[in-house]
Amino acid sequence: AISGCVTWLDSEYSAFNIDSSGIVERWRGVGGGPLAAQTNASYRPAYVTNTLNGKPAVRFDGSNDYLDLGNLSGQFPNAGTVIIYARVLDSVYNLFSTLNNSACRWNDGGRRADLGVFTSTVQSNFGTTLPNNGTFSFSVRASNSYGLELRQSGVQVAYKSTGFSYNAGTSYLLGIAPGSAAPLLGDIYAIALFNRVLSNKELKTMEEYFAWRYDGVYDPDRTQ
Repeated sequence: AISGCVTWLDSEYSAFNIDSSGIVERWRGVGGGPLAAQTNASYRPAYVTNTLNGKPAVRFDGSNDYLDLGNLSGQFPNAGTVIIYARVLDSVYNLFSTLNNSACRWNDGGRRADLGVFTSTVQSNFGTTLPNNGTFSFSVRASNSYGLELRQSGVQVAYKSTGFSYNAGTSYLLGIAPGSAAPLLGDIYAIALFNRVLSNKELKTMEEYFAWRYDGVYDPDRTQ
């Protein structure tokens, strides 16, 4: 119902190629679209079941695990939105990057983001309250006309309309930055990529949908 979805990787509803030891070779988009893959068996994350609210996750070891979506720059010519639902377990990590720069961080160890998502250069100290531990939704909206925004659990933590240039980037990595920088220790439950800036209502719908599925909001009809 929300247009412009290039790919949606979902730990519960996606199809996976998983080897005999439960390691993810390919994470396929729900309903098609680009997939995330890892050709090197040593760098593959694990597929784990019943991690949160009875749902599975893709688990990254904080050492060298990552998945590569390939160069998707042609599918994001003018704008992009990404929504990720993930659990982080360390103070230095990457969730997703498009910029081919090893300085990219979602948390640099000081709760600051050095963001490399849909930008032409690393946006240093972009957001200063990023979490070291816990389960959250993370969102980025970007275009030259809209600016660059970073959100955590539905709350804006950083925004700029100037000093930023939109760029689709060429290095679409999940769980790490180029150069094997700041690998994620934690779980990714879902990531959805859109080729436009979602409206406030659309983005909030996505964020609350993931929160509802993964116990991020109170449900009076069941024990939590």
